[in-house]
Amino acid sequence: MRIAYISLIMCCATIFAGCSKSNGPGGGDDPNPNPPGEDNPPVMTGKGVPDGSAATQKSIGAAGGTLTSVDGLLTLTVPAGAFTSNQNVSIQRISNLNPSAAGPAFRLLPEGVTFAKPVSITFKCPDTDSTIFAPEYLRGSYQKANGGWWKLPGTINTTARTVTVQTTHFSDWSAVSDLKLVIEQPVLPAEGRSGLTVYYDGNPAPQPGQELAIYLPKLLPETYVRRWKIEKGGGKLVSRTFKENPISFRADRPVPKPPNDLTTISVEVQPDPKDPKTVKLQGNIRTTLGMLLLKINDGNDIEFIADYAVYDNTGYWRINARTESWGNALVIHWPVGVGDFPFSINPLTKNPGVTVTYNGNSYGYTYETEKEVLPSPGGVFCKNTGTGDGYVRGDFTVSKAGNVRDPKRTVKITGSFAVPRIRTEEQ
Repeated sequence: MRIAYISLIMCCATIFAGCSKSNGPGGGDDPNPNPPGEDNPPVMTGKGVPDGSAATQKSIGAAGGTLTSVDGLLTLTVPAGAFTSNQNVSIQRISNLNPSAAGPAFRLLPEGVTFAKPVSITFKCPDTDSTIFAPEYLRGSYQKANGGWWKLPGTINTTARTVTVQTTHFSDWSAVSDLKLVIEQPVLPAEGRSGLTVYYDGNPAPQPGQELAIYLPKLLPETYVRRWKIEKGGGKLVSRTFKENPISFRADRPVPKPPNDLTTISVEVQPDPKDPKTVKLQGNIRTTLGMLLLKINDGNDIEFIADYAVYDNTGYWRINARTESWGNALVIHWPVGVGDFPFSINPLTKNPGVTVTYNGNSYGYTYETEKEVLPSPGGVFCKNTGTGDGYVRGDFTVSKAGNVRDPKRTVKITGSFAVPRIRTEEQ
């Protein structure tokens, strides 16, 4: 059975003709302004750290040049005459602490050098599985030495989903969006629920030559939500008026077969009360069963299914799986999150575990010798706890899985899992 991945679509539509010019959320009569002050200071964050991806670097001199990040999401264009001498220019992707982020952040070096001419920075801003951006409201932003984030205007290409800004200095940079739809759970089990929320930045869009502080995104007031709608697929929006913000979606039971397992949900909003133009944000939620493949003594694949992976209140991730035939079961648990967790029987530590019942035999992650009970070689390796596509993924190996009835008899059990995440207490 193939694991389905989420695809997300973003569509921006103009409905009605408008004659006034809007600068996006916060323009005109701001529905919920974000004035600076003691009660609402600009966002101050720590510095991002390199995420492990490779940096790109290049020596650029007075003739100018270009440099693109390793993921293709940021491009620097240095015009002739911007540098008076050769500069070792580098782009390093870093963790993004900007609350209005539209993609990763980047550390641009050299820092502290003022350019003779502005340099162009172009950001590509694809949607993620859980966040859909309105390309009309993309901006560029950078972090000052005190930790504050400031946004500045740019040239937007809504088709390419890019924004290009100009600067005479380097530091930590990020694209931001003044309007976005956040899907709490882009992958759901049968009858699972997900919240959907539209956020906006109440600070007006910066004008040419202007920089504005970034504040925490706010809920778009319901008076500016025109309509939530299921465009296609199953499930139900839990709503009285279909104009609430946030709103909840409930998946169907049983899980529908593809392509009906993919539900497209849209929301139409009017960001500026002075402009009748509306924006349509659209994303997908997939209803699916998780898949686990297991082998005993390197035999054929045995297919198990699971509704979800849960992070429970004891501090463990846990998956309960079954086959379509009655009586077969697989339970996997491990502590904390991503990482390699070897089996142990130390009562003072949190330990992973794998137990299997198949064709009348039950196996665990310990075995016995003549003298003692030992943990099996192997363990659980969790690769992802749902970041990106909403699936918890990993592998497990129980090299000496003891038979519950006779723990001295062992088999080798190996397997992999990709199961939708249902809870997100673990960050």
